[in-house]
Amino acid sequence: MIEVRVRESGGKSNKRLIDQKIPGLYVIPSSRSLYEWYGVLFVHSNLYQGGVFRFTLTIPANFPEGMPRIYFEIPVFHPNVNSQTGEVNIGNKWNPKSHSIYHALIQTCKLMQRPDFNNPICQEATTLYIEDKSEFMKRVDKSIFDCRTRLFNCDVADPYYPRFSPFNKSIHGQIMEQMKRRQQSKVWYILLLSPPNPLIH
Repeated sequence: MIEVRVRESGGKSNKRLIDQKIPGLYVIPSSRSLYEWYGVLFVHSNLYQGGVFRFTLTIPANFPEGMPRIYFEIPVFHPNVNSQTGEVNIGNKWNPKSHSIYHALIQTCKLMQRPDFNNPICQEATTLYIEDKSEFMKRVDKSIFDCRTRLFNCDVADPYYPRFSPFNKSIHGQIMEQMKRRQQSKVWYILLLSPPNPLIH
């Protein structure tokens, strides 16, 4: 029964993600289990602009009563991210009757665009943002740099795990131009990246 619920929620979430056309979000269930999904979030604006963050979404055995949890592979310096585990604090307003996997994903996207400084899980990040925004941004930039640097490293054997390679103009240039011409946001896409900026440290 739980597997059926996960399948139903996953199917509805996929449809909503496609219908909503949320740019920068790539997510796929692992090949091993419906209860573990891999994801990558590309942030294009605001404080975490330029960030490319890998995450894992886990679905509890008591789903939908229990809410899904999202963990960044590399803990991000963020008011709503646990600095030790990388878990995103998506809030405690989970409603099993009306919410789905989609809500956990969309809440994570929103927090990476606009952190919730009123309900922090990482108090250090919130305090630094208020008292020394310049230092806060240095820590954010380091998180972005660390995540982008390790984006191409892959030690996960699952064939569904998202894999990326450094930008190669001779291979990817034509594809990139085609994507530009379309001028259309899509959920299911792989963004071609140039190597991380070595000046950020």
